[in-house]
Amino acid sequence: MRAIVYIRVSTDEQAEHGYSLAGQESACRDRALALGADEVEVFSDPGFSGASLDRPGLTAARARLREGGVALFVCLDPDRLARNLAHQLLLTEEIEKAGARLEFVNFEWKNTAEGRLFYSLRGAIAEYEREKIKERTMRGRWQKALAGKVPSWCSIFGYRYDPETDSLEVEPAEADAVRNVFAWYVAEEVTLGEIARRLVALGVPAKRSGRVVWSPSHIRRILMQSAYAGVYYVRRYKGRGGHAGSLTRQRPREDWIPVPVPAILDAETWAAAQRRLDTARRRSGSHDYAAYLLSGVLRCGACGRTMSGTRVHVGRGSAKVNRYYRCGHSWRAAWNPAPCAHRRHVRVEALDDLVWRTVAGWIEAPEALETSLRDLLPPSEAERITREVEAIEARLAGLARGRAALMDLVRSGAIHPSEARHELAQTRADIDALRARRDELLTALSRATLADEDRRLLEDLRRDVGSALDALDPAAKSRIVRLLLRDVVLHPDGRVTIVTRLGRQPAEAGADAGALTLPVRV
Repeated sequence: MRAIVYIRVSTDEQAEHGYSLAGQESACRDRALALGADEVEVFSDPGFSGASLDRPGLTAARARLREGGVALFVCLDPDRLARNLAHQLLLTEEIEKAGARLEFVNFEWKNTAEGRLFYSLRGAIAEYEREKIKERTMRGRWQKALAGKVPSWCSIFGYRYDPETDSLEVEPAEADAVRNVFAWYVAEEVTLGEIARRLVALGVPAKRSGRVVWSPSHIRRILMQSAYAGVYYVRRYKGRGGHAGSLTRQRPREDWIPVPVPAILDAETWAAAQRRLDTARRRSGSHDYAAYLLSGVLRCGACGRTMSGTRVHVGRGSAKVNRYYRCGHSWRAAWNPAPCAHRRHVRVEALDDLVWRTVAGWIEAPEALETSLRDLLPPSEAERITREVEAIEARLAGLARGRAALMDLVRSGAIHPSEARHELAQTRADIDALRARRDELLTALSRATLADEDRRLLEDLRRDVGSALDALDPAAKSRIVRLLLRDVVLHPDGRVTIVTRLGRQPAEAGADAGALTLPVRV
């Protein structure tokens, strides 16, 4: 009899609870052998969190299960399998569907209505406790900030963090570089790229990497950092990874918690830098539609960054210019030591005309777009989606059975309603999430036709501007392009990919979902 042993540990858990991989493997092997296994395969995930299903060891174990011939799946306890209740139940059903029996060393698992209920309640309670710990930790950080302290370690160029006093102290050498950056930007009005070049020339190392590498984005973050004016804001950005300069991740201003820190600049200098940044930001949003139809829409097929328009004079001293699209990261600079390999310049007129004729054709004949959409979903993808829908349907049936069993226990008086309230709410949330995912997949299967709202949009455009498409001014053409397209990707070999906003697409698909590749070269 063949058995799979799955073991997992994160660094923190190993330190706190002694869940060593060797100890887990020994205990799980013993259990598998005691249950009659004569062949044991071990899959492990050292240092991986149980909050995600994307773990290499677990993925390999699931693939081995699907191959068949496995009778036992042994784990130390449910938390080693997954931290999330929905994930635990999903994996449990997958193991049973493969014909294997799930066994835990430190938990008695019974494949009965009562056993499933207890298993679910145990996972729900553990998940609830983890969320409460996370919430208490965050509230503790915010309370510390309200008391005027920096609540956790942070890396800000110009300061060093003192964990004993929970405060920021000025780092003299870095503070001098900060003053230079603001002086160059405000007084001399040099560009961000030039400031980066000057810092590299002076040999100033960056804060985190310690390397002498600077880019305009680094400089922008420094210029937007309010700590230099004496106030560091806690709870300013959403989620992890938010940083100064990430405007789209900012919380509402009333949610910010100000913490006083030593100022490196006077308030007037910092405010002047913000005014210049704001002016530059507004100017960058005013595109020259007459010159570049795809400004802000065209992306590089090599590095994924936005491509920009440029003018090149024809001959020395000539007033005639040719206009091209190019990748803005295709040349080497101090702030760009690894330039993009896409060095192709494409004439603006050729690419603009190609994309506009495609978009105009959709408006004049929506059936042409439908024909292209019909070819986007290959048979293998349709089969995969069908299998996932079947798995979701089975999972929904299992949740319905578990909910009915829980309600029976409540009605019989075995469980007080208050004790079942959280489990019922979690089950309802899981059912809603699975139904939403099923609807997305079913939509993906039916995306060979335009959605009703997409069809109405094209019909409205044809009614309003269909007879005058070629006579529209550049600004109107640009608005239509942005309405119907998400991206236009120019590949180094000349292929052009149009990523439309129309058509039904699966939610998990990437940026190029629904992409229509034009069979031409420019």
